Amino acid sequence: MPTSPHWRDHQQGAATLLITLSLTMSITIITLAVARTQLVEQRIYSNENWNTRLFLQAESALARSVVYLNSAVGNLSWRAAAEDNTETSQLTLETDQPDISTELVFSRDTNFDRMISVQATARRVDGSNILVGISQFLRLISILTPRAESLPPLVINGCLTATPLTIDIRPQDADTDRAGVSIWSDSSTACSLPGSADIHNGSLETIDMANGLWSIVFSVSTQEFMQLAEQDRSLPDQDRRYWVAQESGPGSNIWKRNPGSAISPVILYFPAEAGCPVFSPGTVIYGVVFIESVCPDPIASYNLSIIGSLVVNGDLNIADSGMQLNNIQIADNRQKRLDFPILRSVPVPGTWKDF
Repeated sequence: MPTSPHWRDHQQGAATLLITLSLTMSITIITLAVARTQLVEQRIYSNENWNTRLFLQAESALARSVVYLNSAVGNLSWRAAAEDNTETSQLTLETDQPDISTELVFSRDTNFDRMISVQATARRVDGSNILVGISQFLRLISILTPRAESLPPLVINGCLTATPLTIDIRPQDADTDRAGVSIWSDSSTACSLPGSADIHNGSLETIDMANGLWSIVFSVSTQEFMQLAEQDRSLPDQDRRYWVAQESGPGSNIWKRNPGSAISPVILYFPAEAGCPVFSPGTVIYGVVFIESVCPDPIASYNLSIIGSLVVNGDLNIADSGMQLNNIQIADNRQKRLDFPILRSVPVPGTWKDF
């Protein structure tokens, strides 16, 4: 039978409509896919941008913590944490980014309170709880090296010469089975103690002193120490922490002052040009007495007491003297080290992490 032209037109129209609908759906699907891809990419970019901002903010906070510990560690309020012997302190930092909050959490073991863990956390303040945190251990450094914070009562790069009336050397936990080191001496020198020396159950330890004693004892250079001492000269004697003996002529180097205290020990430095001192009878010094030169003549006639440490970069003449060299613990049995102001803090290698 012949096909009606109208029927053929109807079939062609239906096919066209179907093709149009198919193309429209395909275009719609492609458009939605592209839009979804763009949305995902925008979210990825936004998250990366936030992660970068938060990371940089956390790094900045960690750097600020170093500055804060160097200048205001004494202002931290420590609270006992749940763990044994652990204390924490929290500090919220002000920033110029209102959409980010930043905080520092300091923690330390009370037995090692110069080693501080710092956690710097930066988070969004929109309630999403998206955050970046960085942690780092920092070691607080004073005028003394970490090793020298527990100096024995006597450090000598030479020998004790002549015979004293008495010489008592009391280490930490003296006269107990836990007594510490009484004397550091040079490992290359074989010296014997005078028979009248009493080290109160302590021990003798030899260390390498080939490069002198300054770098073993102090964390700063001689020039830096001189600057600290010069800054202290304008203070009242009871507030001075760093002392330098002035160069003097023969017979005029008698030391009569009694600087320092149990809670504020001092560094008393006798440079080589000042020569070896003669301490007047009854002198009591709290802190570290560092004598740069050899002492061929007796340094005291009677009753010299140093609560801290006597450091001599050479032989020490102790003829006819009565001396007491005591660990700082003798002044306060709770003290285990010579406590000086913090000068700086240094990162401990290998302790940084991102969480």
